[in-house]
Amino acid sequence: MGLFTTLIIFLGLLRMVSSSPLSPPTPHVKSSPPKLADLPLAISDMRSKSYYGFVILLDVLNATTKSGLSQQVTFFMPSDQQLAESRISPDRLEEFVLGHTVPEPLVYGELQHVPSGTLVPSFMKNQLLRISSIRRHVFVNNAQIVAPNVCKSATIKCHGINAVIGRGEMASSAGPDTDQGSDDTDP
Repeated sequence: MGLFTTLIIFLGLLRMVSSSPLSPPTPHVKSSPPKLADLPLAISDMRSKSYYGFVILLDVLNATTKSGLSQQVTFFMPSDQQLAESRISPDRLEEFVLGHTVPEPLVYGELQHVPSGTLVPSFMKNQLLRISSIRRHVFVNNAQIVAPNVCKSATIKCHGINAVIGRGEMASSAGPDTDQGSDDTDP
């Protein structure tokens, strides 16, 4: 099955989720501040770099729940191919997006200068993400940032990553695989 077909099926499932009532947020999700004002601009930037799957997830989340997103965030976005290969159940959509989101707008240059191994909170309670640098590459847990600074908004930053950050992949056990090769080129 091709990526386009998988994405169409994924869209259909998300439409079903958005039209069905959702249960109240689970206790592990933080309280609900106001919706993101700059989200339309960020979504436009995401689309311009072909992060359509993540845009769909944000649209559904924004339309169907009172997500725990504040006015300033950083999204770590897996590619459409990685989203198509991962299993995101409808009742875990909010958890998935919030687990790929940090409550601060962090540009790539800042992430490059964070001490390797620094833990930052995601929007999921009790889920920390480990920021590591290896040979000018930045990793969030085991996912390498491959498309830095996709979003141009002052309050929303987003970076494309090359893997899905799993809920079970807590920072205590996560870290980049040091066998990343010796390619010293920037992402």
